Amino acid sequence: MGTKLLSEIDEQPLEEEKID
Repeated sequence: MGTKLLSEIDEQPLEEEKID
């Protein structure tokens, strides 16, 4: 779970809205 999220964020920095 956490790994997938980190991978996606690393590839394309998501905005605070998406992260929230």
